[in-house]
Amino acid sequence: MTSLPSVEAPTTKLKLLMLITAAVAGIVLLADFFDASLLSKEENIELNMTVNINVNTTPIFKSKVKPDFFVVIIIPSLPNHVSERAMIRETWMNISTWPDLDHVDEYYKRVKVMFIFGQVEKDNALLEYTSQFLQELDTHDDMYISEGLIEDRTVLKYKVLWGMLRSHDLYNFDYLIKTDDDIMVNLPSSSRR
Repeated sequence: MTSLPSVEAPTTKLKLLMLITAAVAGIVLLADFFDASLLSKEENIELNMTVNINVNTTPIFKSKVKPDFFVVIIIPSLPNHVSERAMIRETWMNISTWPDLDHVDEYYKRVKVMFIFGQVEKDNALLEYTSQFLQELDTHDDMYISEGLIEDRTVLKYKVLWGMLRSHDLYNFDYLIKTDDDIMVNLPSSSRR
């Protein structure tokens, strides 16, 4: 009697990847039933979400070593929301301001925030980012631009999906949180296990 090969149970990250794949397949199927103009300005936007021009991620691609984080937080944002991002960096994202975490293991303090942006367009022409935004991009390693997405209220779901895929490509993590740049996240309480 021959025995069947053993199959390991899928890991959490594999389950996440399968969920993302199913979501992408669902979006593609929905595009067949609805006019693509309702989904976005570009007909093939779900296929064009692969480019990140944030130069801070270049070494990660070369080394294929993915840093470990307890949680990765995806925050879709707009280029002109400078004050919202600054407030997040000064408050709940700033670990040094968290109270009473001396007894918490350092791993649970490892948090990666990803602000996700699309490109800015006006009158069917791509606009240059402001110098303030470009300076912020150079200063912080938490900003990611998807060149395949044009900023518009209808592309939020694609920015989130792109952020999920990108976070999986770049980092090892236990938890993934999606929030917005106008939301307060109580990270100290979530880091206490």
